[in-house]
Amino acid sequence: MSDIYPNDRHAQLLCYKNSLSMFGLQIIDALGFR
Repeated sequence: MSDIYPNDRHAQLLCYKNSLSMFGLQIIDALGFR
């Protein structure tokens, strides 16, 4: 992974934000807001 992303922390942040938004979408779907 560090070979692809020289900036490891940034990649981790992007991964974290992506998973967070996916989690948020699932919650919104479950609550029926969409």
